[in-house]
Amino acid sequence: ALVHRDGGCIAKGCDAPPAWCDVMHLGAPHAQGGRLTLHTAGLGCRYHHRRYDHHTWQITWTHQRPTLHPPRSRAGPHPER
Repeated sequence: ALVHRDGGCIAKGCDAPPAWCDVMHLGAPHAQGGRLTLHTAGLGCRYHHRRYDHHTWQITWTHQRPTLHPPRSRAGPHPER
């Protein structure tokens, strides 16, 4: 079901096919009692799976489909002097 829904890594701009992906917990981690269901799982290549696990990437849901996004840049324009 995840392969059909996600089609590969859910990270925005990543084209890794399902064969290169892990199943990611998108809710509470398994170690914290999180259950793995279609609504709490998504496919992620190893690179993006690790980024998500280290809490640097965020998930958004659109039309019941998850997308993984990089963190927003903390760097902004330089203040005027």
